[in-house]
Amino acid sequence: MKRVLFLGLLPIVAFFGVIQLAGCGSKSHDNQEVLLPHRQMGEPKELSGKEAQALMNAEGKSARSGSLLVLESFVRQDTAPLIILNFWKKDCKDCLDLQMYLQNIQLSVQEDRMKIYAVNLDAPADSNQVNLALRKAGITSNVFQLTDPKQLAQSKLTPGWSDTLPAVSLLGGEFPGAFYQQNFSENELWALLQPFLL
Repeated sequence: MKRVLFLGLLPIVAFFGVIQLAGCGSKSHDNQEVLLPHRQMGEPKELSGKEAQALMNAEGKSARSGSLLVLESFVRQDTAPLIILNFWKKDCKDCLDLQMYLQNIQLSVQEDRMKIYAVNLDAPADSNQVNLALRKAGITSNVFQLTDPKQLAQSKLTPGWSDTLPAVSLLGGEFPGAFYQQNFSENELWALLQPFLL
């Protein structure tokens, strides 16, 4: 009786096995292409002059321009437990990478636990190009373009400033400020910020 039942089920099991195998063929890649269209996207292309001009003229995130005293006033009034100043220029790729890492970390923790100021050090006359750079890079933090970056050498926000980038200043709560003029990976930043976020 058991043998008859087993032999009766064998064609059914074989039928479903063939159907399962048919789904594992080379066509699965085609299905993935349909389901995951981002696989068809290439590297982002460089903007044409016309596209760059349109992006500069578009409504969107713009840098606030001001002196170091104004920036220090903003920082003093900020109540976030951790305040991060990321200093950058539009041609500093490492600075922009650090900005993206910081924004990723901010998304992973409660946003009110850390505040990022992206402090631009390009010449004030380059404000249009700075706005283009921050929009292309996807900077969502507050962007402040310093009108007097040479004053950073005397600022308490940047002790030991040597006019090199990348540079990050951490300020928060009971912790004294920490200032770094070096590059970090995203994991290194996580480790660096952990004491401030506990």
